[in-house]
Amino acid sequence: MSKDPQGYWSDFYIDQNSDLTIKENERIKSFQSGQDKIKGMGRTQSMTMIPVRIKVSFKGLSGEIHKNLYFFMVTTVLTKKGASDLMVEAISATFLDGEINIATDETVKRMNVRLIDANGNGCFNDYGIDLIFIDLNNNDYYQKREGFKLAEFFDFSESTGEQKQLRIIVPPFPKKIAITGAGQDYDLADLEAQSDQEDEEDEALLDPGEEDFEKSTNSPSVASESQT
Repeated sequence: MSKDPQGYWSDFYIDQNSDLTIKENERIKSFQSGQDKIKGMGRTQSMTMIPVRIKVSFKGLSGEIHKNLYFFMVTTVLTKKGASDLMVEAISATFLDGEINIATDETVKRMNVRLIDANGNGCFNDYGIDLIFIDLNNNDYYQKREGFKLAEFFDFSESTGEQKQLRIIVPPFPKKIAITGAGQDYDLADLEAQSDQEDEEDEALLDPGEEDFEKSTNSPSVASESQT
C-alpha cells in the first residue's frame, strides 16, 4: 500500500491470482475517499466502487479447490499524535443462487435459494453466521423475512405432525448443498465445486461476468448453484 498525492491510502495492491507476485495490473482502482474524526482520532477511508476479483483456495477431499470470488475492499487509517493504525476489510460481493426441490406429501415444489457469505471470508458454510435466503412465495424477490442464518441442524414438521431433525450440509464452496436426516451418511465429494479453469482472463483480471453451473433435478434435497 502507498499514499496518493492527496494523502489517502488509495494505492492498494493485492495478489489477486495467488501467484505470490504483485504486478502493476493488480492495483485496485476506483477508490472513493473520505476524511473525518472519531473519538479524537483522524479517520481516512477509501473503498472500491468495482468489486475486486481474488482467487480463493479451499481444502477439498481430492485436493485444493480454487475459485475466483469478488470483494469490495475498504481501507481505514486512524491517526492520533503522529501514530497510525491501518485496517483493510473485504466485503463479499459474491453470492450463490440455485434451486431446491422440496417434497411435501406427493408433490414436489421448486424454490429459489441464495447463499450469502456474511462475514466476507470467502466461505459459504459458516454455520450461525452465513445466510440462506429461500423465496418462500416464489415471487423471484428475496425479502428480509425470507433470510435465515445458516443452521447445520434444524427441526422439520412433517404433514403427519411428526418432528424430524434434518441437517444442511454445505462445503466451503458448494456445487450443491444437501439436506439429509441428522444421522444419514453423505458423500461430501458429490457436493464440492470444481476449480475454475485458468485462462487469459486470469492474467487480464477483467471485471466480473456470468458463469454457467450445473443444475440438478434428481433429488428433492439438493440445490444447484450459480455465481453472480
